[in-house]
Amino acid sequence: MKRAFTLSEAVVGLMIAALTIILLTGVIKSHDRLTNLNISEADDWHLMLQDLESGKYQFTDPKVSEWTSVSLYSQREHSIYQIKQLNHTVYLAKNDQGYIPLYTTKGMVNFDQINADQVKVTVKGTYSNEAILTFSKTNG
Repeated sequence: MKRAFTLSEAVVGLMIAALTIILLTGVIKSHDRLTNLNISEADDWHLMLQDLESGKYQFTDPKVSEWTSVSLYSQREHSIYQIKQLNHTVYLAKNDQGYIPLYTTKGMVNFDQINADQVKVTVKGTYSNEAILTFSKTNG
């Protein structure tokens, strides 16, 4: 007589296989959701503005050049930074060494000097917006 699986062994094996498939499907769906997580352009815009005005760098003395870039002095690090746009990304560069991406847009970002402490930032494109950045006064 040949030895075979009993009905209960076959049912337990099928349950284990089904449970494994269910768990793997859940893990794959969670992974897909996390890798496709993306903040909106509006949220990205507000995070950029908040980062530039925060005390993290203590920026002063904004100087706009040709509407495409802004030079800022960091009182905290005693260095010059530039805000520029390159290939749809606005970034912050320290003395033209490396950069920190701040904002990604399909449009164009322009800067206008309002006064010694304020710069108007305008985005023109699919998400159009504008804001006035106010930097602290120079301690001197």
